[in-house]
Amino acid sequence: MDLYIKYLMLLLIPSTLAQVTVQLLDTTYSVQEGEQFTIRIAKSGAITEDLVVVVSIDGDVSQDFVGDTQVGTFTPGTDLVSVTFTVRDDDLAENLETFFFHLTVVGNEAQVVAPFRSQVTIQPSDDAFGIFSFLDSSPVIVIESVISTVFDIKVGRDKGTFGRISLTYEVSGTSESAVAGQDVAPTTGQITFSEGERENVLQLQVRADNIPENSEKFIVRLTSATNGASISRGEIEVIVMANDAPIQFEKANYRYDEGPGLKVTSVNIFRGLDKDGVTPLGPIDTEVSADIILVTGTAIFGRDFSGTSSKLIFAPGTIKTNFTFEILDDLDPEVEETFKIQISNLYGDAVWGEPIEALISIGANDNPNGVISFESINGSANSMVRVNEDTFTVATFSIARNGGTFGAIAVQWEIVRHDESNELVISDVGPKSGTITFADGQKSAEIKLTIVQDSSPETTEKFLVQLKADSVVGNAKVEGIIEAELIIEDSDNVYGTVEFGPDDTNIHKIITDSDSRKLRLQLTRSGGRVDNLVANVSVTFSDAEGLIMAEDMLVNTSVEVLMTAGVDPVNVDLPLLPTAFLQRGGKFQATISDIRLETKPVYGAYNSPTLGSRKQVMLTITSQDANGKIGFFNVSNIEVLEPTGENMEISLPISREGMSGDALIRWTVKGVGDSATFVTAEDVKELSGTVIIRSGSYFTELTITIKPDDIPENDEIMAVTLESVEPIGTQRLHAATKSINITILENDNPGGVFQFSPEMANNYVVGEDEKAVEVIVERTGGSLMLKEVQYVIEPDQSKEFYGGINVLRFHPGETRRTATILAKSDGIPELNETYTMRLLSYGSSVATIGSKNTILLTIKENDMPYGVLQFKNDPMTVYIKESRGADIQNASLTVQRARGSFGTVSISWSLSPAIGDDLKPTFGTITFLPGITEVDIELQSIDDDISENDEIIRIELSAATGGAVLGNPTRGTVVIRQNDNPVEFTESQVYCDEPATLPFTVIRRGNLELPATVRYRTLDGSASSLLKDYDPIDKEIVFNAGQNTFNFSVSVSDDDVPEGNETFTLQLYDLGGDLLQTSKSTVTIVIMDNDEAYGVFRFDSPLQRNTEEGSIVYMDILREKGTAGTIEVFWRIRSVLSGQILGEKEQFDKSSGSIIFQAQEGKQPLSITPTVDNVPETNLAYKVELYETQVVSGRNVEGLAKLADANTSVILNVVASDDPNGRFAFPAASRELQIAEDYLPGQESTTRTTFTVERRQGTLGKTEVVWEIYSDSVGGNFPDVIDLMFLGNKPATMAAVPSKQRNQTGTLVLMFSQASENFVTVNDRHKPNISSFENGFTLSAWVQPFPNTNGYIIAKTSTDGSQHYYSLKLASTATSTNLNLTISTSTSPNQILKAKQNISIQDGQWHHILVSVSNISVIFYLDGKVIDNGSVVGENLVDRPGPLLVGARSPGEERFVGYMQDVRLFKRRLEVNEVKEIFEFPARKEITPVSGILTFEENVKQNTFQIQSLQDIESEGNKVFTVDLIAANGGASLSKSDSAATLTVLKSDNANGLFEYQDLCIPTSTKDENVSIVCSVRRTRGDDGTAVLTWLVKQVLSTGIVVDAVDDFVNYTGNITFPPGITFQTMQFNVKEENIPELQERFNVLLYKVVTDDGVVGTTNTSGASINPTGSTSPIVIEETDYPYGLLQFSSSLTPPVSVTTMILPSTVQPVVKVKEESGMVSLIVERAQGTLGRVTAEWRTEDGTAKSEGKTPTDYMVCMNIKPNIINKVQDITYFDMEIRALFLKMLS
Repeated sequence: MDLYIKYLMLLLIPSTLAQVTVQLLDTTYSVQEGEQFTIRIAKSGAITEDLVVVVSIDGDVSQDFVGDTQVGTFTPGTDLVSVTFTVRDDDLAENLETFFFHLTVVGNEAQVVAPFRSQVTIQPSDDAFGIFSFLDSSPVIVIESVISTVFDIKVGRDKGTFGRISLTYEVSGTSESAVAGQDVAPTTGQITFSEGERENVLQLQVRADNIPENSEKFIVRLTSATNGASISRGEIEVIVMANDAPIQFEKANYRYDEGPGLKVTSVNIFRGLDKDGVTPLGPIDTEVSADIILVTGTAIFGRDFSGTSSKLIFAPGTIKTNFTFEILDDLDPEVEETFKIQISNLYGDAVWGEPIEALISIGANDNPNGVISFESINGSANSMVRVNEDTFTVATFSIARNGGTFGAIAVQWEIVRHDESNELVISDVGPKSGTITFADGQKSAEIKLTIVQDSSPETTEKFLVQLKADSVVGNAKVEGIIEAELIIEDSDNVYGTVEFGPDDTNIHKIITDSDSRKLRLQLTRSGGRVDNLVANVSVTFSDAEGLIMAEDMLVNTSVEVLMTAGVDPVNVDLPLLPTAFLQRGGKFQATISDIRLETKPVYGAYNSPTLGSRKQVMLTITSQDANGKIGFFNVSNIEVLEPTGENMEISLPISREGMSGDALIRWTVKGVGDSATFVTAEDVKELSGTVIIRSGSYFTELTITIKPDDIPENDEIMAVTLESVEPIGTQRLHAATKSINITILENDNPGGVFQFSPEMANNYVVGEDEKAVEVIVERTGGSLMLKEVQYVIEPDQSKEFYGGINVLRFHPGETRRTATILAKSDGIPELNETYTMRLLSYGSSVATIGSKNTILLTIKENDMPYGVLQFKNDPMTVYIKESRGADIQNASLTVQRARGSFGTVSISWSLSPAIGDDLKPTFGTITFLPGITEVDIELQSIDDDISENDEIIRIELSAATGGAVLGNPTRGTVVIRQNDNPVEFTESQVYCDEPATLPFTVIRRGNLELPATVRYRTLDGSASSLLKDYDPIDKEIVFNAGQNTFNFSVSVSDDDVPEGNETFTLQLYDLGGDLLQTSKSTVTIVIMDNDEAYGVFRFDSPLQRNTEEGSIVYMDILREKGTAGTIEVFWRIRSVLSGQILGEKEQFDKSSGSIIFQAQEGKQPLSITPTVDNVPETNLAYKVELYETQVVSGRNVEGLAKLADANTSVILNVVASDDPNGRFAFPAASRELQIAEDYLPGQESTTRTTFTVERRQGTLGKTEVVWEIYSDSVGGNFPDVIDLMFLGNKPATMAAVPSKQRNQTGTLVLMFSQASENFVTVNDRHKPNISSFENGFTLSAWVQPFPNTNGYIIAKTSTDGSQHYYSLKLASTATSTNLNLTISTSTSPNQILKAKQNISIQDGQWHHILVSVSNISVIFYLDGKVIDNGSVVGENLVDRPGPLLVGARSPGEERFVGYMQDVRLFKRRLEVNEVKEIFEFPARKEITPVSGILTFEENVKQNTFQIQSLQDIESEGNKVFTVDLIAANGGASLSKSDSAATLTVLKSDNANGLFEYQDLCIPTSTKDENVSIVCSVRRTRGDDGTAVLTWLVKQVLSTGIVVDAVDDFVNYTGNITFPPGITFQTMQFNVKEENIPELQERFNVLLYKVVTDDGVVGTTNTSGASINPTGSTSPIVIEETDYPYGLLQFSSSLTPPVSVTTMILPSTVQPVVKVKEESGMVSLIVERAQGTLGRVTAEWRTEDGTAKSEGKTPTDYMVCMNIKPNIINKVQDITYFDMEIRALFLKMLS
């Protein structure tokens, strides 16, 4: 910036000096890191001596460029020069960077003209926009859930983070079953990284389905990135684990005959197999189970069949199990009957497959003559016989006669073909038809078919053998399996036998007589050749040494061979690798490993194709195969260093295939590429020659000899090539291995040696901005390579020199480069300074630096290095009092050493007048040591006891030494002021009690000759005159001449208000005369503590409490009246029964103690816990009493603190503790817990909390306790509840089914079946008596009924079930749901109230049934909605002793079938909001789980359960929930006081709002002051609670500094309040009207901070209220105001002002100047009102009125051009001019 200002100053030089101009030729450059670029400078005009120009870069660019300035020199006759800059090449990722270069001239010999500025842009570098890659390890394993879920894949951004980058990705499956978009979605998409963002997530969804699937693999690829960003490791594998294993029956239909006797059979059920029953599908590594139920059809359960519906379990790894049932035998004639076995509910990772229902048919047995059908094998619903034509001649079918066997019967049968063949049936099997006969009493018979034996190859054939129902003879029936299948397997080797062809060198051979060498094999197919076959062939290789593998010889070592139908033989070619050497004796072994049909036949293939005996074939490499190909054994490139001294030999092995005959090989050595002309006999001893491989050998060596030299050389690459071989007939060159490259690495320093030129001196002495120094660097030796060197000036590099650091780039062949340096004129005083210019290597290619690598540079001393001596301030004026006695008054006048501070210098001074009556000393000399820039002249006033006015004494500087010079100012002034006289109290602090009269004395000191006045008054402190603590005073004291004291008094009042120490002050003020206030001009008066100021202490109500052992009791101690001081209150406990004070820890954890009250504290809690002693006890009463107070801090005066006359004790009843099995409660530490929803990384644990439940009193036996979570508004108000199913007795056959629990619940689920005793019985201890409930009762149950359930959910009845006290029955069908509530009143027993809903709840889902009962009405609810209601007949519900069952009615009838959970009875009628709470369970949206069961083994006293918050993006305030203990079994009970706790889910997701500007504040720009600025602010996201938003106006100064705008606005900061629910507010503030001239000012209105009424920020900074950083700022511009450059106006005064220290305001009236004619010359004053920035020029003129100007007759006035500018105090410009007056008066118009 300094250079730019210097340039602007140069532009102001008059044009007569600017005959020569310079300018830049290029204004824009685009460069890359590491590049050099040249800036060209042109000159116009002639010069006679060197002209030096400097190109400089704005700002600190040390990290981006090598040096910030470069120097160019125009010599006479040159019009164009250039300077070179080098861009640094670093490893930092950087975005587009723009810099500005400025041209300046050294000296005044030329003028810089436009263009004088260039813009240089460094392109983005080092992956500025980032390298993107997946951060997660591959593969990513995900699991398909029951609902579609989202999973994240982390994507990272390495290197740079500039710009907003969008990445495109795509998802693809790797198999037909893995379908992108169906299983994993989406298939394509984008993720966006904001600037600066280093990590993001790619979110994909695993879509839930019920489709069985094996593990599926998907590939996620990052396909593209915007803005040129890079992608690395942009592919990751995602595996969706196998899921939804199908569970299904092996078959859909089974058939069994009845009898004889009981027939026990089973059906198979598969898990994890496809429909074919073979192919694995889905996972089998976990346990799953399925409910198998028997469903009655036409066959009746218990009469025709029997069995037990049950749960079948598949253990991990199990894929098959079975379900067993019985076919019952009876004597009843029956038609064919059926029943079903169904797969009902599934548990675990399983879905229904096909079939899920098996139809079981029981053959008819109602005909005395019988029912004829094919016999069922193993329950199969069909009959099938499969035979092999080649081995079997007869196929036998068994025919059964079920039912009666009376009489002889017969039925005809026939065979029909059931495949695509057109052949006659009898060509394959016979006879084609026939009759089967049963004699009287015969139950079975056979159909025997003859299989035709032929030699024709045939595929598998299918026939149907059918019984003809219309052909029965003898009154029998044909039913059941009346059709059977006959499968004749493929025969006569229809698909053939595959093997290798015979051992013949013309069949299996190695082909080497073409460019594509290969191994050829032949496969043959004998027998049938129907359909295409696929054969797998693999090849291995072995050689004599065992070094070579098949992979070294063949392109592929295994292959699948397609053998087309009808084609034989088939040749198989396996290509040899180009680099493979065939050595004689090597062996290839080929094997046929497998043969299969390309397409599986419809009816199967059972006997062919087959593999023949020739499964393997061996091929040995013969001499003929091996002979002929020659090449280098290893063709890897070789790198060597040039030898020093002696030749180097390199041996190159040559190999050939085979060993027959001599082989003469000719070779050459030639340069390659750039080395083509450089490889000569000077480098290699021989450039061509021959070598021989002798007969019987397959190996020789070629030796290349490298020669040393002293010639600088780059890398030389030479190719050694085998050119030809003889004899041509038997030997050939191997094309792929006949050449090898050898590289001789660079040597003898091809880049050269660099040093400063001999033309340069070793030392230069230069002045600042004087002659430039030309830097010359030369290269000697080699110049073959591009090299870079750098010169730097040390120390400080470029700070003292233009061009002080530079890079010189030598291209190949260049040996000389120049640059220019120039010492800077920096205006800093300096002595001679010596620097070293050093030459260094630069860049990655190291340059060799020669011996002349340093130059000394000396800059001569400059810029007044010894200093300019002057007073520091201008003007230098010091005021001083006159010394009095020991009170010595000193004056310090600072002399400044400006510019340099080198060396020791001095200067003299003297006073004027020089009389020493008032100041001493009167003259002297001060000395500045090196580096000292300020020294004070110390003066002392002299006490002369003389009354004096202000005295003025001058001080003068003179005679500077040591090379320093005098500056300005050199004259100062000392003013000795007149002294003042103090007035004060005799005391500064007074203490008193109430009441009091306090005397005070005021004394005046010093000069008493003149009268003086002063006022005195009282001022409130903590004591108040308004509250009558004292009598206020405000009076005047008059001191007469000579009077020095005054006496008065102050009265302190008495009251009965308890008060601590109170203060007020007595102050002297409004001084008149020669008086001065001192530190004792104010007295502090302290009124001491009084009137029970420390408080009266008692207990808060209630004064009687009930509690139990282990439960904390809280009671508050109140402090009334005064709250001063720190007080200790003592308490103790005594037995009410005995009156004795309890001993330490007797019955309680603490039986006495104290509570400390700090000052101003009005209440303190006291907590007491009865001790758990596990001893059964009756109710015990205790008294907690306050008995003493003590003062800890304050005055220990009796009566200041005391106990109240009443309420100083509390009666505490500890209820009986006789629960041997325990009483469950939450301990104090678990009664109020909280968890976060929002959390910071690494703080996930804040989203979880653990509740502890303790077991008080006894610990006998195993017990359980149920807990559940409700909304806070409902949870604390629920009535007592009885969990009937949990507390009841269950038969051993009923097991809990945890897998069926409702989502996020953990309470008991039972399955109720039709089995006997399959219900729950509630014992007498837990039976409620509903007739005692004043407010009714409520029955509630969650159910999942099986189809056609018709049974009781709850039933309280008489023993025989005839009298119902209260019962609830559910009848469920496929189309409706029916509820029956039966209750009894005193006048109407067994009244039934019904509700029906035409919807089915047989959908396998949970449904909530609730009935709310009062004495007069009933309301039915289904899934939270009212479905019906009714009225109760009669009054007073009746409830008598009798069984209470869940799932049935006594004595076990009408049983419910299905699942039930949470079957409960509430001891009053529930309200609508409570019903909604039970159904919706709102807690499930925020936390999980919401219910559960804790188990306590015997002697276990504590257990825990954990709750975790659920993540969402909904803005939410604090959510409070109640955690209730619901019920306990095993003889345990619940605490009456501690069975509930609270859980708070802390606010989240900007619950209190995200605040931002809706629009920019208006107006955004104003030219006027006193303008109102209006800003609109909106509240997005949440609107919970009251939020107070603070705004602040900041000014942005031209330097970039930001400060509070306190001087420009009436209110530069303020608050906006957003009440709850309010989302939009406006604020307004005004620009201050201040009449202060100002230039344009820029401001930002910031949304500064936001706080909420609860004062809680939240678990993260965006949980509660926060400010959107992108919408928190609104700019405002105030244009220039109040004439910053001045408002010119005439003054009404004729006399110029002596001093103007304040701003002149604009005139509001027209100025008038009145003068007399005889006055002669008159001055008119022009004022510059308001601003004074810059230099301004104004034109003026006169206009005649009645007075005439010069040149007119008569002449009254003339203007004399006598302009007198006067700058006063550098504040205001006053200009005046003289005018000669010839008229009576003149009126000047402004």
